[in-house]
Amino acid sequence: MDLKVNGIRLFVDTEGPQYEPSGHVLRRRPSILILHGGPGIDHSPYRALGQALSRDFPVIYLDQRGSGRSESGSPHSWTLATWAADVYSVCEALGLDQPIILRHSFGGYVAQAYASTFPGQDQESCSGFIGWTRCDCNPGRYRRPDVIASR
Repeated sequence: MDLKVNGIRLFVDTEGPQYEPSGHVLRRRPSILILHGGPGIDHSPYRALGQALSRDFPVIYLDQRGSGRSESGSPHSWTLATWAADVYSVCEALGLDQPIILRHSFGGYVAQAYASTFPGQDQESCSGFIGWTRCDCNPGRYRRPDVIASR
């Protein structure tokens, strides 16, 4: 789907159910937002991982500004602050509350900018796909994908 945020069109794709039965009510599952490396590539290298995670979480793939199927906007807008604002706006548009951010390579820089610009908006954060670590300022929240999936 295309979302118009911050003056440009960003491509977003999703998979996995947002809700699961919990007794007689539906409980919203925590969402995983995947931020790809780049700039210039898209979310497609992360589809297999996202499909595996989508059994337990709704997964959101975002082609970041200037990458994949998203518009580029002005080269003057290619800043970490703008990419972070794009992540925030996508989360707002999709109604995501504190998504788990799975980031790789350049997506890690964007996730760091997002976390520092919009504190408290991300629930968890995973970086890399081998030797998963969290490399920001809250060491009490280190997680590996198998730990996240087991919740």
